[in-house]
Amino acid sequence: MIDTLKILLGSFIAGLIITAIINFFKKNGFNWLEILKNTFGALFIFSASVKAIDPSGLAIKMAEYFEVLHLEFMEPFSMVFSVIMIVAEFLLGLALILGYRKKITLWLLVLMNVFFTFLTGYTTVTGEVTDCGCFGDFIHQTPFESFIKDIILLVMLAFIIFGHKKIQAIFKDTKAAVILLVVGLGYLYFNFANFYFDKPIVDFRAFAVGKNIQEQMVEIPDVLSKGYLFENVKTGKTKRVSVEDSWDEYTKFKKDTANWKFLDQDNIVVEKGVPAKVDNYAAFNKNGDDVAEELLADKNYAFWVVSVQVVDSDENSWSKIAKIEKFAKENNIKMYAFTSTVFDETDKFKQKHNLDFPFYEADDVLIKTVIRANPGLVIIKNGTIIAKWHHKHIPSINEIEKVISNKN
Repeated sequence: MIDTLKILLGSFIAGLIITAIINFFKKNGFNWLEILKNTFGALFIFSASVKAIDPSGLAIKMAEYFEVLHLEFMEPFSMVFSVIMIVAEFLLGLALILGYRKKITLWLLVLMNVFFTFLTGYTTVTGEVTDCGCFGDFIHQTPFESFIKDIILLVMLAFIIFGHKKIQAIFKDTKAAVILLVVGLGYLYFNFANFYFDKPIVDFRAFAVGKNIQEQMVEIPDVLSKGYLFENVKTGKTKRVSVEDSWDEYTKFKKDTANWKFLDQDNIVVEKGVPAKVDNYAAFNKNGDDVAEELLADKNYAFWVVSVQVVDSDENSWSKIAKIEKFAKENNIKMYAFTSTVFDETDKFKQKHNLDFPFYEADDVLIKTVIRANPGLVIIKNGTIIAKWHHKHIPSINEIEKVISNKN
């Protein structure tokens, strides 16, 4: 819940600043209603902006929700819904701050928040989604944490609706509409720039450039206070004995079988551990052997070609990848591909594009996490990500040589 409180506090501070600036220029007043609506608007803009950095991530999360809700037929449209939701969230937050068409804006916000609350509430109860995806990979929230946040937002909306008549528009409707249209188009382009035209401008994932994969695979376990429960055979009262406090006391209770009966071990989490950021790293060859650790152990440079499904990949990029394979062979650099496509299909694909490097089967979630491109090219050395490229920007040999020379 600490992250939720930080988000709300940060939005409140942004709301105060926005209110002060608007009041300085427009004299709209520095009151609780203006602060509340601007806080709400700032939170929506922040939430949308974080997701806009990686619309593919939200699309993946929406596909999870569709599966949980048994709406699998909508999964092919996940990316469309992702972009629409991000842009709508941003524009509604901005419209609220501008005071544009306040009744329509407020009720659209109510509908969106009720929808979010239903999703987070449903997944909290079912436990089928572990991360709500509300703030992308920047801030991870459990569905329960997000559910609490959504309830708070609905309460905030109720207060804003109660006092909506006092909300003053900053600009006239026509001017505000033009602002929203221009900003909205620019924001739509920003979304596309982070998945269609290129990879996300900022990478919050475990496979970001500079990250070491072995380090991301390390799990920090919970710190436990080990104890044991004993029950008094006469009174029925229980006693917890901590081993850390006194081993002698534990031994005393354990031996005193006439008065105390051992019930069970009782460990208390003193400090919560940190799960591994990468827990699905695996790559299988045709024999079904997992060679992922072997590939990762290579201390030299290696090229990864990453493609969720080769049949759906960008065809034009493979001719450039073929040139890189030639360069790799000439310089004794290993090159291989990860894909969720079955071997029968990849064999045909390799023959079609005159490729010789090995293809390994991997989990599609892992592939999508490595890079938001199909295909994507990755340079790795000694387990560390050196560079990544989207399929629309497959590098030339000169570019690759510069990257490698700069790292040596």
